Amino acid sequence: MLRALILLFLLGGSLWNALLAQETSKETVKDPSSKTTSEKTKESSDFDKLGKWFQGPKIDPKKLPLKIDTGALDLKEGEGQERIWIATEGVHLWQEHEGVVVLDLRCEQAVIWFTAEDGKEGTPNSPEANQQVKFYGESNVHFRWGKELMQGDQVFFDMEKNSGVVHNGTMRSKVQFDNRITPLQLKAQEILIHSRNKFTANDAKFSTCQFGDPHYHFASDYLEIVKVENKAYLKARENSLHVGETPFFYLPYFSGETIENFPLKSISYGNSSRFGNHLLTTWGGNLYKAPSDTPNSIIKKVDWILDLDIYQNRGLGLGPGFTYQGETGSEHPFIGQLSSYYIRDQALGDFGDDLEGNNNQEIGDATLKELYRIYYLHRHELPDGWKLDIEISKISDEELLFDFFEKEAREGKEQESYAHLKKIWGIQGVTFLARYNFNDFVDQVNELPRGTYHLVRMPIFQDYLPNLFFSSDIELTNISRDDNVIISEFDRERIFRADFKNRLTYRFQLGPVNFVPFLDARMTYFEKEADGDRNIARLVGSGGVEAAVNFHRVFHTTNKFFDLYKLQHIFTPRISYSFTETTINSDSLIPFDEVDTIDDANQVRLRLINRLKTIRAGQLVDILFAEFDLSYFPDRGGSFDDKLSNLEFDLSWQIWRNLSFGLNTEFNFPIHDFEVLSAGLSYTLQPDLITSVDFRYLRGDSFIGTLAADYRINAKWQAGFRTQYDFRDGELRENEITFRRVFHRFALDLIFEVDQVDDEVAFTISFTPLDFVQRSRFVDTDPTAENAASSFSSY
Repeated sequence: MLRALILLFLLGGSLWNALLAQETSKETVKDPSSKTTSEKTKESSDFDKLGKWFQGPKIDPKKLPLKIDTGALDLKEGEGQERIWIATEGVHLWQEHEGVVVLDLRCEQAVIWFTAEDGKEGTPNSPEANQQVKFYGESNVHFRWGKELMQGDQVFFDMEKNSGVVHNGTMRSKVQFDNRITPLQLKAQEILIHSRNKFTANDAKFSTCQFGDPHYHFASDYLEIVKVENKAYLKARENSLHVGETPFFYLPYFSGETIENFPLKSISYGNSSRFGNHLLTTWGGNLYKAPSDTPNSIIKKVDWILDLDIYQNRGLGLGPGFTYQGETGSEHPFIGQLSSYYIRDQALGDFGDDLEGNNNQEIGDATLKELYRIYYLHRHELPDGWKLDIEISKISDEELLFDFFEKEAREGKEQESYAHLKKIWGIQGVTFLARYNFNDFVDQVNELPRGTYHLVRMPIFQDYLPNLFFSSDIELTNISRDDNVIISEFDRERIFRADFKNRLTYRFQLGPVNFVPFLDARMTYFEKEADGDRNIARLVGSGGVEAAVNFHRVFHTTNKFFDLYKLQHIFTPRISYSFTETTINSDSLIPFDEVDTIDDANQVRLRLINRLKTIRAGQLVDILFAEFDLSYFPDRGGSFDDKLSNLEFDLSWQIWRNLSFGLNTEFNFPIHDFEVLSAGLSYTLQPDLITSVDFRYLRGDSFIGTLAADYRINAKWQAGFRTQYDFRDGELRENEITFRRVFHRFALDLIFEVDQVDDEVAFTISFTPLDFVQRSRFVDTDPTAENAASSFSSY
């Protein structure tokens, strides 16, 4: 019917086109790369104007002239004040404000309806102001409205209501994520325009990849986009993630998330002998953000995070949590997070069965326990210079860490719970600490609480001894032991302790040698001794002197092979002597920490420090640092070797800009063996290949060698390799191969692991969108997309 109607009104189109040619002309399409600087500047300025126009009701689109350029135009009168235009043979319809195009339609044919507003005089056959305008376009439709660009088969738009529909269409837009502008593409059977800030779509595909066939997309039966200020919030039903055209994951519903906080943060599938088939997903997004018109709100932002895991041999894992940030004043910000994880550790086939008395041996390494962890962190800048740190960690079982959070268990910080309040002003400071052990698989000393006053290097008698300083620490502690691994006779012992420590130091120089003598006086009150005696006071007196001198020399040498231009050698020998006298030996006290281990002693300590500096790339850099540290205790019994401490030697050598070597050793003289021997060599073939080889020897424990390589093959492919060899047992321990393929707007990781220690073989495939805010598992690090794209190796 529409095509027949268009043919009826073809006559007279050329006349109308001639009348409008004075105001309009065909647009010349330019290659964006050919724009001059002035053109780009004007384009940026136009975009700012467009944003101001489009975000507010200051400009009424009805009052802007509607311009048209077409091959043929015909006119039909409707009922009352209505006039209808039929445009064919290529149509260009547009509106502009201050030279900026705010509405632009290009298609093969179109129908435009004009209706004068009630009570106002309009020009019946003119697309000028004071008209209610609707238009329909079809065939190769390109429709730009404000910041949105749409393409489709047909479009209908009501300029009075700012609403319309695009059939079988695509909408392209851009959203600012932090400091990045990210493209967005929406394809749908129907895109409904409800207002300037609300769009809905049926049978939709959403992606940040703008290829005609996106490399990945989220498919939704129904999608709603609502724009608030510069944010776009989503609501969607029946969602599935597709890589290419292959469905990868399903999510029935989500709502209230901004586009950059799209809920799916990472997804990985794997198979291992320990877990069986497993699917690990991390979700997260914005839960609350304070409006810009409420600057005095305490809570500024709250983000949620959720780990959802399925293990064939271990059950279902659930990890909800959230992070927050805010301020109790412009100079008193705070941040925090609450994370948790729970898993009923049994095979899916036995899921729901009673854990008690379950002796099924065909469920892998399940512990047949309900495992959980809770972690809380809060950091706060308080008024008057106070700072507060709170950290709480409760874990039901050590196996939870090593099985499900292995990287954290091996490389992360120790699990602890404390509240720490401190204030520092000038040379003084006050700290309060409450520390308690909630985990029954570690030994720890609890302090409930500890209060300390610090006075640091206060000058005294400056008129007579200008380099004399006084320092003091006063500490009151309610302290107790918590033995869970190595049980001692002092398990669960608790006492009150007061410690008063004072020090005098004086600095002077004789020739090139710097001397620092010191004198300590210390008194400690113990509520109870090891044998049960109560109200004990211990006096400790100590003193000594340290002497140091710097020798330095510049060598005017050049070596292209080692990239050396001049060489400066700095040699600093330090020697010190100290003595300690105490009224109570340590074996009479309940052992809690280093305060209780003080005994009579004489010590001579020697430290030798070497530094080499050179000029590389026009800058003075350290290329070598080496330090020897050895102590001699003359009061110890036995041979001369028994009187020596472990010899510690640290070496760091930047051989070339891309080649470095490190060494750390501790040699035990009485047994003539190394306690620790660790060495590593790292080579970077910038920027594509990073390799490293490390050896670590622990006496009586292990002797492990590790070889690793990280290779950036090209802009799309990266590969990583890591293997460990046990020289003591003569076998490979852990082997890992990782491949990363960076697609358009997302990354795919393939990881293959063979762990001889745990007798495990595992394969994992992970999907990570690169445009959205990332979340790490359990602990939030929120890396940027650039870091996520370039850094994939776990070693």
